[in-house]
Amino acid sequence: MSRTQRLAQKPGITSDLYKLIKTKNMLYRALIRCKFGNEQEYKRYKKIRNKVNHQLEISKRKYYQSQFLGCGNDSAKVWKLINTLTKSQVKIHSYPNKLLNTINSQHTGNPEKNG
Repeated sequence: MSRTQRLAQKPGITSDLYKLIKTKNMLYRALIRCKFGNEQEYKRYKKIRNKVNHQLEISKRKYYQSQFLGCGNDSAKVWKLINTLTKSQVKIHSYPNKLLNTINSQHTGNPEKNG
């Protein structure tokens, strides 16, 4: 799968944003060819780069907001979404009790004998 295909599959990437990213990449390649010697092109590149980053941030925020709003007040759905987004598969009850006691004693300041 190419980089372009991966980018197109990301949620929130609109065709306008995709075109802006392509423009940014094209400007970057041009800057590399001239070894960043053209100050005007560098300023143009930075302006487009910052715009792309800002638009990506807004797009990501809107996507996550819509996902959480879709869960409503169902906490099970919210946690399922959090686990999906973070790709976290670790469950708290999968840790052995000895490890949990060690972590707990470190955070509370009460040294307990584990054994």
